[in-house]
Amino acid sequence: MLPCSVFSTTNVDEAPSPCVVDDDIVSSDDDQEDDPVIVDDYQMNDAVRHTKIVNKSYIYIASDMLNPDIDLISRDVECVVIMLYKINTDGKSPFLEFGLNSDPDTKECYFMELSREDACQLESRELMKGFMEHNNKAYLFIHIDNEHRVGVQMMPWFVPGIQFAVVDELMNTHTIYDYRIDTQVVDYFDDNRHFLFLHDTDYNVYEIPCVGYVKTDHRNSRFTQVFGTEREDTSSFLGSGFYFTSYDRMTMNPSSSIGKYLQTMLCNTCDVSQNMVICRFLMFLGNMKVILNHPDDSVDSSFTKETMLEHNDTRHHAKMTMRITDHDATWHTTHDSVYVGNLVLDDDSELDIGPIWAVKEHDQQLCLEYRVS
Repeated sequence: MLPCSVFSTTNVDEAPSPCVVDDDIVSSDDDQEDDPVIVDDYQMNDAVRHTKIVNKSYIYIASDMLNPDIDLISRDVECVVIMLYKINTDGKSPFLEFGLNSDPDTKECYFMELSREDACQLESRELMKGFMEHNNKAYLFIHIDNEHRVGVQMMPWFVPGIQFAVVDELMNTHTIYDYRIDTQVVDYFDDNRHFLFLHDTDYNVYEIPCVGYVKTDHRNSRFTQVFGTEREDTSSFLGSGFYFTSYDRMTMNPSSSIGKYLQTMLCNTCDVSQNMVICRFLMFLGNMKVILNHPDDSVDSSFTKETMLEHNDTRHHAKMTMRITDHDATWHTTHDSVYVGNLVLDDDSELDIGPIWAVKEHDQQLCLEYRVS
């Protein structure tokens, strides 16, 4: 049973109102050039009134499709699936997280289910957004207010084994770390994709962030969780940026020497004598460039690459990756991020380092949590 006292008791049956501030009390753009605001114009009679809306205001349109009266759940449903969800506004834009049960023995994540009778006796009804019925099951959506930090942090005490999954994990990777997401969870969201999207106050869909992983030693884990991973410099093969990879790739070593040369940045600040932890991040990729190593792609003309070509011990690696590396990060001028998968090199060998992402700005990353590897 979900205790009422732990969570916020605000009315969650309505989307949060956008924070509207009059122009008269907002500093000029020169004073607040970094403030995340969207400027909208509203016509009032013949005059145009300018307002500024905080960028992280959101609308969860799909929640309006739910029936708010759980007493109306059909008596012939097989069970009630508890859809705990929270809307996280800590990142560059708001995103959804859905709570699942996790089993450390089977390493699976699956829906939380109750009988109809138990579901109808749940407390904290003010947190219940409503329900929908699908394939002889009722899905009861319960909103966990992410702004109520104490309640979110205490969730594992009241729902042991809970693991929140983001949309990228539900629909693309089907994994959280090395835990597999049950096919029933995947199938439900595949059939009801409208529950995966948030909109801004102009009804534009917010970007859905992707999951990436970084390895560090235990002494740096809390720092990384709060402040994120460090920016790499021109010595890294995609130049200045913040680098991430998949969980599977993080836990294995590249087989080729070229792969080892390119992947060193993914263990930044690591001390092999320390216990290692793997940090789970979200990446807001924006406009992403994909490296293909196509014959017509531009070559890396950086000083770093030229220096490598001059030395016997690095010449072969540098030559085989001329259209892959970008030590000067020229992609910054046209893209927000860059992606490298597994590629075929000019000598027909396979470069087995993918996937690797690099994002341009610090606010394009958000550390969700970390675990000991």
